[in-house]
Amino acid sequence: MTQRLLTLDSVNTAYIGSEFSIDGICLSIESGEVMSLYGREGSGKTLILRTIAGLENYSGDILLDGKKLSKIDFKDRDIGFTFDFSSISKGKSVKDILEYPMRLREYDDASIIDRVKSVEETFSLNKDDKVDDLSDFDKAKLLLARLFCIERRLYIVDDVWKDLQVEEQYKIADILQEAIIGKSVIIATQDIEFARRFGKDNIAVVAKGECSKNCSLEEMSARPINIESAILCGYSIYMDVLGKKGDCYFATIEGKEYEVDRPLSDVYVGKQVCFAYQEGIGAKRFYYDKDCERIISR
Repeated sequence: MTQRLLTLDSVNTAYIGSEFSIDGICLSIESGEVMSLYGREGSGKTLILRTIAGLENYSGDILLDGKKLSKIDFKDRDIGFTFDFSSISKGKSVKDILEYPMRLREYDDASIIDRVKSVEETFSLNKDDKVDDLSDFDKAKLLLARLFCIERRLYIVDDVWKDLQVEEQYKIADILQEAIIGKSVIIATQDIEFARRFGKDNIAVVAKGECSKNCSLEEMSARPINIESAILCGYSIYMDVLGKKGDCYFATIEGKEYEVDRPLSDVYVGKQVCFAYQEGIGAKRFYYDKDCERIISR
């Protein structure tokens, strides 16, 4: 049996001094695997990433190569994390930023030169440029280049590209696709196309303080667990009244009745609820209450 690289088992986490928390997180990733963490801005993606990186307190178990994360010295965890633009020192050159983490790890000069050249080419950067002169697009690439210039056990990538122009975001996606080959990576994003691209085989959804278990996009499409995952999987969302005829429950979508599963309670009959609908599947099995978060069919 292959040992998982990373496992989160019933993990509860919160920012210090904040009432916002995410409870019961259960995630796992194998060595060499890429996982996408999808959710809207403010959903808690970064909190989960920071917890995995050891930057936030938590309860429950986080295992890294089968060992409790809390029992592994920080320097031995070998986890990389993308911080925001403020983490790039002003007045420095691209070369300075890229070299710094390697010099901390006492890489020899020849290795540093080779690695700087490699990421400089991969991320289309000029090592002699000054940070102060870089566009936000180039700063985003520099943050990623700094992360991937080091060989790490696990790479954690927050969506540092989220405020860029759309065309720039997709250039980042193309570059990232090349950089992550053969690596163990968790990529957080609020962009549906990013999430689908990097999470086809392994994806989790964060919404309103809850995180789904990770699975393939195909598995999630067969049974979305909340409205966010339904939208991610391509379902259209409708608001309509839940009806009942005999023992059958139905929703009327664009003039056509679709049978839906029995709700948790008949209290919802005659009330407006949200339905996730997809051509060829209809509304059956995908039926949500009106706050657009909790699934109420089983």
